[in-house]
Amino acid sequence: MKYEIEDITNKVFLGDCRTVLKEFPDDAVQACITSPPYWNCRDYKNESQMGMEVSIEGYINELADVMDEVKRVLRPDGSLWINIGDCWTGNNIIRSDGRRGFIKSKKIINVKRDIEGLSNGNRVGVPWRVAFELQKRGWILRLEIIWAKPNPMPEPPMNRPTVAHEYVFLLAKTSKYFYNADAVKEKANEGSKYETRNKNSVWKVRSASFKGAHIATFPQELIIPMVLAGTPESLSSIVLDPFMGSGTTAIVAKRLGRSYTGVELSKEYLKIINKRLSQQELF
Repeated sequence: MKYEIEDITNKVFLGDCRTVLKEFPDDAVQACITSPPYWNCRDYKNESQMGMEVSIEGYINELADVMDEVKRVLRPDGSLWINIGDCWTGNNIIRSDGRRGFIKSKKIINVKRDIEGLSNGNRVGVPWRVAFELQKRGWILRLEIIWAKPNPMPEPPMNRPTVAHEYVFLLAKTSKYFYNADAVKEKANEGSKYETRNKNSVWKVRSASFKGAHIATFPQELIIPMVLAGTPESLSSIVLDPFMGSGTTAIVAKRLGRSYTGVELSKEYLKIINKRLSQQELF
């Protein structure tokens, strides 16, 4: 079946976004704000999951295919805000809870991230590889936003700095996309002749967690400026997240007077999403 706009408004669908999005109508949503599963970062123990592809090329193509559907679903003046994490080549431990890297749960196996032409210990550059593939597929790459984390996860390596940032890419469907600069203006620096300034590209936001929910919860404070800048203040503005997780994108959209829609693969997380939305929790 093919959905109408009213069928997807303020609803989160259970299923694989690669299938569900194909039923969404064209030119229906104002913005897509999402944080897909990172490559080889977490095993969600679901046969349909993304992120556990053997090759980086496989991951990028799968994700770019999803964004092809997102582009179709976006209004002509719509925008995409996508957060993607990075990793290194070489051995990586997978733990009993599905997470990888330096944590305390029981070690299960080692998994190698082998990439042709890169020796072990190389930063893969996953975010930029994805961004460049989206460019090739017709997206307009407008800006890389640095999500600076005041509370980064501790890391064991002593031969490099601790990673305290991630990327959020702003991409547009067409050159005439909606962006409300006034809605996200910042206080100007002391001594400036102006009271405000345009929001800059470094956003200092603490990592978030939500008890009983998704390990990698999207911080509400990170999403707020995306919704404010990327959508008119109206219930006709629909914000899409095809990887809904614990539902934070939908919650922020709802609290800011917009509508939401999205897809979530896990029944467990969908229950959490619906519970959080029904509680209308505060920021």
